[in-house]
Amino acid sequence: PAPAAAAPAPSAAASSDAAAASGAAADGVDEITSAAPRLAQHICSPKKFNRVAAMLYSLLESGRVNAENASAFFSVLAAGVSTPRGC
Repeated sequence: PAPAAAAPAPSAAASSDAAAASGAAADGVDEITSAAPRLAQHICSPKKFNRVAAMLYSLLESGRVNAENASAFFSVLAAGVSTPRGC
């Protein structure tokens, strides 16, 4: 029989779970901060507005918005309420 694959060390698994919970990507850059410029462009599109707004709501409700990424998050919201449509 083949030997069983080794499970990841508990400390490695815990650190990757902590990074995922905080919204940090593997390279340490916050996912919300890095995606904000693209989301700000998409939220200006009438076709994409509802989808991006739902995503922002989900991020807020899940507690992923924090002090480090709040300004990026709110810049996307500001783009969404700016007039005229099409930013």
